[in-house]
Amino acid sequence: MTTTINITWHQPDERSQGREDSTWYSYSPDHHDIVASVSNGERTVHIYSDGRTRVHIPYEAGDWSKGHHVLRYSDEWSAHNINNDKDIYEATENGLLDWINNSWFDIYADDHLDCVQHSLTDAIASAHELLANDEYWETEG
Repeated sequence: MTTTINITWHQPDERSQGREDSTWYSYSPDHHDIVASVSNGERTVHIYSDGRTRVHIPYEAGDWSKGHHVLRYSDEWSAHNINNDKDIYEATENGLLDWINNSWFDIYADDHLDCVQHSLTDAIASAHELLANDEYWETEG
């Protein structure tokens, strides 16, 4: 078996911008957005942003009585000056975000593996581990 691991990106890798959260990789009404495929040439594991994101943010900071915006997709956050994981954390801690639903990373190797991860780096590490797990692939083949 080859030990070279290749990552094929289906979306831009935005970790250098402080974007590890699956929110940044949720871009469609479908609740299943492919982010990357990790392969050793013989086996391939796919990483998806799964689940639907739905976050409320008040029209006026701190004043929920005047209504709220609904954020669902990665391209909607910057309009509210939220540009990375740190901004999400701070806005949540300050009561500016009301999380209704959140997405997560999950990995697939032919089938859904229910291997939930909360950061893209952790999802990639899980994909690497699965590629090296001969026992898994022998039972699947």
